[in-house]
Amino acid sequence: MAAAFVGEVALLLVFGTLLVCGAAHLAHPRRFQGALVAADIGSPVTRRAISFLVTAAELAVGGAGLSAVALGRMAGLHAAALAAGLLYGAFAGYAGLLVYRHPGAPCGCSGNLEPATVGTVARATALSLVATSMVAAPGRVGTGSPRHLALALLCAIGLGLALWQAPAASATSLMAGR
Repeated sequence: MAAAFVGEVALLLVFGTLLVCGAAHLAHPRRFQGALVAADIGSPVTRRAISFLVTAAELAVGGAGLSAVALGRMAGLHAAALAAGLLYGAFAGYAGLLVYRHPGAPCGCSGNLEPATVGTVARATALSLVATSMVAAPGRVGTGSPRHLALALLCAIGLGLALWQAPAASATSLMAGR
């Protein structure tokens, strides 16, 4: 029971983060495209296409994953977790290239213009690992009561907020020499 709860929290975190980022990109597409400009990626047409495809993938995978968790659909859950793992892996690679080739360039995560940092790479890598590890997890999720699922969602939101602040906190600490 405890392992299923932890799995639900982890998956809600993974899929919820995708939905939040996708919604932010949908609401502010020019911010994400601006981050692509700062990273010197492609032409305006290419940037619009990348922005559209990333946003659509985030919303589709996040929505499908949350639905699978809520309904306890393991086949859909495994497919969505694998897709999320691949997306976050691609995001980690992109952020790593930004840190290496364009220090100070924004990553465009959730439509913000914060610079990509090693913390950004670590966050995306961690989310990729969590998502892909759930593909191999033998337990069932999403089979608890609505109260159980609501508690898992609250835990995921708290973890998500902490995880989102981690790159900014680590960058601030590095700049302060701590």
